[in-house]
Parts: sequence; structure tokens; C-alpha cells
Amino acid sequence: MIDNSTQAAVDFAKYIRNLNAELEDLEIELDRKREYETKLNGDVAEGAAALKNAQDELAEAEKTLAAEIKRCDDLEAFNLKRIKEIEEELVIIG
Repeated sequence: MIDNSTQAAVDFAKYIRNLNAELEDLEIELDRKREYETKLNGDVAEGAAALKNAQDELAEAEKTLAAEIKRCDDLEAFNLKRIKEIEEELVIIG
């Protein structure tokens, strides 16, 4: 028969083993979460780079569009001026 102090020591040893097992499980879970966090950080960095590229492309497209609008406005102004000149010539001729 085991005396009370021996039984208490055995029970305490079991308790410590259970705590160690639980600690190991928590460390494994923490490692998994750290790996996942690292992957997410990589995904976020890739997304940020893609967003920056898209913003740069959009800015370039806006510049191109503005230049094209100006070209069209200039062409329209030239055409309106030329139409007016032709109308004036027709009035003189007619």
C-alpha cells in the first residue's frame, strides 16, 4: 500500500506530465498560427504590390486619357474654326 505522501507525489507527477503535454500541444498550435500569420503577411504584401501596380497603371491610363481628350478638344476647335472659315467663304462666294 502507498502512503499518502507517495500518492500525492505520484498524483503531482501525473499533473506535471499532463501540463507538459498540454504545453507541447499549445506550442505546436502556436507554431501553426505563426506559420499561417507569416503566409498571410506574404499574401498581404503581394496584394499591396498588386494594388500599387494597378494604381500606377490607372494613373498612366488617366494621363493617356487626359492627353487624348485634349487632342480631341483641339481637333474639335480646329474643325469648328475651319467650318466657320468655310461658311464665311461660302457667304462671300454666294
